[in-house]
Amino acid sequence: MIADLDPPLSTVTLVVMGGAWVIFVIDYVVNIALAPNRGRYFLTHLHEFLIVLLPALAPLRLLQFIAILAVVYRAANNLRERVVYYASGSAALLVFVAAITVLDVERDAEGATITSFGNAL
Repeated sequence: MIADLDPPLSTVTLVVMGGAWVIFVIDYVVNIALAPNRGRYFLTHLHEFLIVLLPALAPLRLLQFIAILAVVYRAANNLRERVVYYASGSAALLVFVAAITVLDVERDAEGATITSFGNAL
């Protein structure tokens, strides 16, 4: 694919890809250096080692976003549920207050047919 580009653009693309790989290497080395248990970190982050080892596997880094998307999806579902509960509660409260208001206005009026809360509701 890079071979299909014009020579200056091809060079820029290779430099950017090489720079990204160098950033991955630096990130991995720093994470290994800062890990309290380097052996455990290495075993639990083998995908990052493969990314550093084989630059062709760099798209595996995107797999981390799947976990992030799962968390966002769960949060959105929780928010959706809360919105349904709040909307249902608000609608029920609105009906209750409207029934009390109608009862208050109609109860003492001449010829009123709404004289109880059940009728107002």
